[in-house]
Formats: sequence, structure tokens, C-alpha cells
Amino acid sequence: MASILRPTRKTTTRRLLMVTLLLFSCFAYGKQIPTVTGIMKTDPLYLTPVDVTLPTAFNTIMVTTLPGTADYNVRNTISLKYDLNTDTFFLAPTGVQVEVMIDRWDASGTPMGTITRSLIVNVNNFLTRRMVEESTVNLIDGYQVDVTIINIWVNGVAVNTLPRYVSVESEINLDRYYDFSSGGSTVPANTALNVTDDCDDNYEEIELTWSVPTAVPEEYQVEWTFVNSYDRSTGNYPASDFETDFRNNSTRISTTENSYRISTAYPEGYLVFRVRAVGRDYLNPSVFMYGDWNLADQVNIGSVSSLHKFAIGAHEQMKNWQYSGTFAEEGKKKEIVSYSDGSLRNRQTVTKISTTNDIIVGESLYDYQGRPAVNILPVPINFDNVCCVVPALKYYKKFNIDDTSYAYSKNDFDVDGSGPCSAAAAPMDTISGASQYYSNNNPTKNAQQAYLPHAKEYPFTQVEYTPDNTGRVRAQSGLGKDFQLGEKQNTYMVSRTRSRSTDCSDRKPETRRITKKML
Repeated sequence: MASILRPTRKTTTRRLLMVTLLLFSCFAYGKQIPTVTGIMKTDPLYLTPVDVTLPTAFNTIMVTTLPGTADYNVRNTISLKYDLNTDTFFLAPTGVQVEVMIDRWDASGTPMGTITRSLIVNVNNFLTRRMVEESTVNLIDGYQVDVTIINIWVNGVAVNTLPRYVSVESEINLDRYYDFSSGGSTVPANTALNVTDDCDDNYEEIELTWSVPTAVPEEYQVEWTFVNSYDRSTGNYPASDFETDFRNNSTRISTTENSYRISTAYPEGYLVFRVRAVGRDYLNPSVFMYGDWNLADQVNIGSVSSLHKFAIGAHEQMKNWQYSGTFAEEGKKKEIVSYSDGSLRNRQTVTKISTTNDIIVGESLYDYQGRPAVNILPVPINFDNVCCVVPALKYYKKFNIDDTSYAYSKNDFDVDGSGPCSAAAAPMDTISGASQYYSNNNPTKNAQQAYLPHAKEYPFTQVEYTPDNTGRVRAQSGLGKDFQLGEKQNTYMVSRTRSRSTDCSDRKPETRRITKKML
């Protein structure tokens, strides 16, 4: 293989990529060191090609040490990668080999020697053939890594320029821990309580914010407890009548942020919060070090400052509801509130995921006999109101509506149609709810949203029961207009059960629907 002369350090101006990690108390957390990366890649138009005869074939990445810290698992990775998003199509198998020279220095700046390695990727568009999309060299303990491309071959032929469908990348990864026992106080202070609503004057969420202590923590622990303030005779007990019991009655999460949002899905009462910082022994990272809580385990709520407590009103006071919260690492949570009618039949389920702040609403509808009959697809809600910075976990009135702008109900599917025993369901209006989401009226049509199917105003399935009071299912529809009961386009999507009964006495007359329209 022919060798191409490497640019010398004395005659060539090198392109230097230098990344220095500085200690910012508002961003630095133990073991949260971002990957330091250097990339050499020819641009699509070859305006700045990576050429072995030019300085573009060299780069440097660096991480500096910091006093009062200890680093572990320092890893150096040098890779040749095939770009899966390239617009280059290969009619024949193609192999790219790159020879790189690697120079490294340790934490004290002492050279660790020079090594040379060859990296190879192979591209093959035949389905039965194996591709090698990445070739990697793994090293340790380097705080500065210099990478120089000295030779390039494409299908065994030496070339000067790196093909634009591959790149040479270098990385430094390490785990850094800070001295949590020195540098000042380790106790954070609550600094703000912000409430959010969606223009209905009801507070649906509280955002707690606290200060960052001088000693750099690895994470924070947040606890909150709730006390019901109902009083039969006077309406409400004052806050001074209660004491907190964080040790035996509280919810706790861990987060690396210095703020956290808490939903107000509680009865009427008081929410009380506290925070503490958590670090590690930087000389022995397996040992956790806990700072003091900024509020005692037991304290009179009346004496707590407004930065540690909030008086909340009852969530959906006139409805039956049940809240369920599932928590994961970093304070992630999934919250579900199920709303039921007076007979405790579930009517609406509202789900919120904290990582995306999406609200998903699903509804179930019942016929005149109280049997589950229509199951509407759960969909995310669209916020057109400028007040809705953060979506609310609440009951959504008239979410799915019919073509008369009434809430979709049994009057739209459990009435006699044009013939005996006909149970054709009315369509849903596309200005709201699931029918809007699965239609051209969906306001979001970017990326994968552009490929949503059109439900043609029928984003639900319907169950029809036998009219003999046995509760057996006679027919069940599929999703979309073509697969609704009464449609004959696809018999496989409408399942039916034989029944000798032809009595339709349990069906309500059409006049019920007409009466509703006149109200």
C-alpha cells in the first residue's frame, strides 16, 4: 500500500478543536460530564474536504482537570463511521480503509506515546450480505487526544480525500465527582413557587425552584406532603392546626435539575415541600453523602414560609376521579386521572407524561342500558390558547363532539335508524378530539404526523349487544367509516354473533336524538 506523507507539526497549521470543561455551579453535577467529540468529515459539496495533504486531516480534543475533583473511567474512542443518512447509493460492495496516527497525553500532560491503527468499513446493499458500519479503537486515560489521518484507501486504491459518506471521530468520556464535603453550604434554599393554569383560573401544577449550593451536588431529592383541610362545621381548618410528617407521609423524587413540577390533583388542603442535596465521596464514589433538608421532618404548617407550602383548591370537586402516578429515574413521571360518572363507570381517562408534557385523552361511552358500547381512540390534545404553556391534568369537557356540537353520547349511536334493529352510529365532528386528530384538520402535519390515517369521522369502535338481556355481543365494528356497523365493505372487520332474537325493544326511538337537538 502506498503511503502518503503526513503533514509535519513544524510546517503545517493544524486545525485545533479544544474543549475545556469549566466548573459552573448551575450546570455541574457529579458524573455529568458531556462527551468531548472531534469529527473529521468531508462536506457534501467538497468545499472543505478532509485531505491527507491538508490540515483538515488532523484534530485535537482535550479535557482539563479541576481541583477538588476526582475522575474515573477515562475512555478514549477513535472511530471510522459510515453515514447511514448519506445520499450516495452503492451499486457494488465498497470498502473504505483509513490509517490514523494517535497521540495522547495523560492528566499531568505527560505524553503517552504514538500508535498507528487501521480502521475499515464495508458497505454492501445486498440483503444477504454483511455490512461493517463502524470500526473503533478503544483506549484509556488520555486527557488530550490528537488524531491524524495518514492514509486512505477506497476498494484498495489509495486516495487523498476522505469520502463524504464516512467520518473519522474521536471522543473522550469520563466520570467526574466533586468534593461534596467542602466549598461552602450543602443546603439548598427554596427560591420560588410558580403556578400554572390554562386560562381557567384553576392551578393545575406547581413549579418548585431552589438555589444551587456552593458544594457541587450530584443530584437533589425533593419531598412533598399533603394535608386535607376539610372541616364539616366551618369549611376548612387553618394551616396552623397541622404539622408535617415527612418521615412517614411524603412522596420523594430525585433530580439533577434545580426545579420540579408537582400536579395539584389533590382534594382541598395544603402541599408542603422540602429539598436536600446529595453528593458522593469523590475519593470513594460508591459512598453517598446527604446534605440537610431545608425543612424539618415535623413542623407546624402555619409557621412554614410561602416558599415551602401552597394552599390548593379541590381538583374537579364536582366529579368522581382517581389519580395514579408512576415515577422513574430523574423525577420522570406518568400521571393518570380517571373520571367516573355517578355509577362509577369510567367516562374519561387523562394521561400526562412529564418528559414530553403531552396530555392524552381517552373516552368510553355507554348505551342506554349502561353497557360499554363505544371506545374512542385516545389522542393528544392540541393547544391553541397562548395561556397553555404547560398542558393541564384535568377533565376536558366536550372533547369528542357530534355534528351538532353536543358531547358525543348514547344519543348518537343507541337509537333506531332507518330500519329495524339498525344501530348506525353518527359521525364525530373534526373540530375537536379524536376525530380532529385523525383528519385533515389536525394542526400538526410534520414528520410522522403527516402519515396519520384519516378516520373519516369514525375514530372509534362500537359494540352491539343481543336484545335479550343476556349481555352477549352480537356485532363489533372496527376503526374508521368503512368498518362501522352497517357497512359492507369489509366483513372481516365487523364480527357478528348469531342470535334468534329479533326484538329491538331495548333500543330507544329516534325521537330521543331529535329532542336533544332541539334543546
